[in-house]
Amino acid sequence: RFSNEEDVVPLIPFVAPNGLAPVEMYKHTGMNIRMYNASQLLFPKCRLFYPKMGSLPNEVRNAILNNVPMGLSVGVISKHLCPEYCSRLESSSEELKKISVEGLYEDADITGFSTDVVVKK
Repeated sequence: RFSNEEDVVPLIPFVAPNGLAPVEMYKHTGMNIRMYNASQLLFPKCRLFYPKMGSLPNEVRNAILNNVPMGLSVGVISKHLCPEYCSRLESSSEELKKISVEGLYEDADITGFSTDVVVKK
């Protein structure tokens, strides 16, 4: 999935009813490519986030950077609208052309696991 920095919508819900207890913590999984405003000089145009299996540093980084207070900003709704997504996709296009979904999930350095499967006949 793609998300914009300072877009709070992809960060919710962080709790959800599960039927057994009143609420249960909710966690987005899978690849998340976060796009940044091109005018911010200290940020990359886009950055990959993934809940890597068995990686405490990765979990801490994701917990710090993927939370509702970090998603709040002035004009919070505008960060979720199509014009902002289109602008950031355009500014990130060169970096995005270098990656593929298959390539991301096949990279054990990103996921923490290998997708190598041996099929025997």
